[in-house]
Amino acid sequence: MSSTAASRGGLAAGEPAPSQWAGLKFFNVYGPNEYHKGSMRSVLVQLHAQAKTTGKLRLFQIASTRLCDGGQLRDFVYSRDCAQIILWLLDHPKISGLLTSAAARPAVFWTSRRR
Repeated sequence: MSSTAASRGGLAAGEPAPSQWAGLKFFNVYGPNEYHKGSMRSVLVQLHAQAKTTGKLRLFQIASTRLCDGGQLRDFVYSRDCAQIILWLLDHPKISGLLTSAAARPAVFWTSRRR
């Protein structure tokens, strides 16, 4: 769906908008029970499996001279937090719009792997 269509609540031009609508984007979601998702598992879960298998972590390479490999910023969001956002929207029926879920503070990737 285009952002224009989404901003109208996914409706064709001229159709009345529903009382509530939301377009939600969740990035870098992690949480329990991801193992069935194969290559679509979160980066954290994939790297955990890599470390368990090989004893090493292969971080993202970066061409920047300002950052070391793994120095990129990521905003990891726990799956339960995503569910809480949806439940909050259900409790606030006057809220509509395009919403992006992100952590309050992005973490440097190599720092988040130490937690």
